Amino acid sequence: MIGNYELVRCVGRGGMGSVWEARHVSLGTAVAIKLVEGELSDDDRRRFENEARAAAALESSHVIRIFDHGVSDEGKPYIVMELLAGESLEARIARAGRLSIAETAHILAQACRAIEAAHREGIVHRDLKPENLFLARDEEGVESVKVLDFGVAKMKKREDASASTRSGTILGTPFYMSPEQGRGLKDVDARSDVWSLGVIAYECVVGRLPFEGATLGALLVEICTAPIPVPSSARADVVKAFDGWFARACARDPNERFGSARELAEALLAIATSEAVATTQPMPVHLKATRPSSKRFVLGLAASFGVTFGALALVHTLSQPKKPVVLASAGIVSAASPDVAPPALSSEDTTIATLTPVESASASSSAAPPTTTVPPKAQKQPRSARVSGPGF
Repeated sequence: MIGNYELVRCVGRGGMGSVWEARHVSLGTAVAIKLVEGELSDDDRRRFENEARAAAALESSHVIRIFDHGVSDEGKPYIVMELLAGESLEARIARAGRLSIAETAHILAQACRAIEAAHREGIVHRDLKPENLFLARDEEGVESVKVLDFGVAKMKKREDASASTRSGTILGTPFYMSPEQGRGLKDVDARSDVWSLGVIAYECVVGRLPFEGATLGALLVEICTAPIPVPSSARADVVKAFDGWFARACARDPNERFGSARELAEALLAIATSEAVATTQPMPVHLKATRPSSKRFVLGLAASFGVTFGALALVHTLSQPKKPVVLASAGIVSAASPDVAPPALSSEDTTIATLTPVESASASSSAAPPTTTVPPKAQKQPRSARVSGPGF
């Protein structure tokens, strides 16, 4: 028992404690309880309380709700929060390998609403990573993003909560730290969270981290001094627009980054929308394949009219035609331009024109020659580009 809650089962463990599914003994309400186990320093205890206060202070549907916090009879600090069903973004990436820009933009847009709300309250998360972005599903299967773990958040409006963070102290997860956070600077602000969101997006789209190192020191050197990676160089199928987006999100100079989490999210959504529109347009190469050369078409049309008028003149000048003359202008056009289908013909005009010859005295047979017909050529259909990619 923890207060009025009965622990049902453990749903996860970390370095400092565990998370349990629990139930209120009288109301029957299902909740999650984060329970700290082991000895805590004063700083650790303040950070734990800081997590409860920071999350509870935010009015956003994309921040996990905090119901209560306290200390158990055994002296263990705990936080009571909403019980979520779903998976973390970390688990999603591990399962899928990588995500599309559209899916990444959809996830970050929701996370950025929570981060923007935190920044308005003077709260800097400082530990944004895929593990702390939870993709929660409701009873109807609708997915929404919840930002977790404000344990190392910096709260400018609460001096006591931020007093434990001194210059030279590194807090957070190194792979997602901004250069200023990696250097342990005290005046880390909201732009540090913008950097972390850029790293998360890179990992989603490319399938791996942009900065890596065998040791903490090597990793911090990469983050602080190495050239900023180009996503399309890591994966050829990444659109060039994402390169510019990432370069701005993770600019080493905080003044050159997106001005806010909202601006970052809107810019990524614009890229995702442009990419989706582009995939619905017919490919020019397919359209070009069905379009004849204009020069060939004109020559074919001129030849058709020439033969037609010549044949009519011959009909009027010859009183004893000896051979049938077939006026097949469409067939000639088609022959001159094989890529062009002739106009569709009805069953009544399958033969464009036929002249019946007069019986010749020297003919060895009295049977009339068969009528010559020109069947219509099958119409070629242009191929359209296939549309792919998940919607929003």
